[in-house]
Amino acid sequence: MTTSIVDHSMQHLTWANPITIRYLSKTAEAPPLLGPATPEITHVLWRTIRKDRIASDSVLQKYDRTFRIPKATARGIVPKENDIIVDDLGIRWKVELVEIVSYGWEYRCHTTKSMKQGLPVGSPEPVAGGW
Repeated sequence: MTTSIVDHSMQHLTWANPITIRYLSKTAEAPPLLGPATPEITHVLWRTIRKDRIASDSVLQKYDRTFRIPKATARGIVPKENDIIVDDLGIRWKVELVEIVSYGWEYRCHTTKSMKQGLPVGSPEPVAGGW
């Protein structure tokens, strides 16, 4: 009996309605900044997390949107918690949880809508109840 391995490296090319995002990596030294050098990632798929369709104790209950980022178009970026995704409408999403799926060929970033909408670039991320 032979075992075959399925290559998932190009599955993103079959996705319907992908978008291009800008990805802001947070480092220990600086907050994520939006500027002309901000990397764009193409062929990204997103889904709203339907809270009415998942169990109330599900880990996904606290997130708003999932972005599926193919490793093939990620330009060497490895998503991590507290990074920011700016979608095609300019809305900022804070990465809360990252999963590596499809045998390492795709990142799934579970996000919440950033409270930083409309604030100047470089402003700290507000916290619930104030700064």
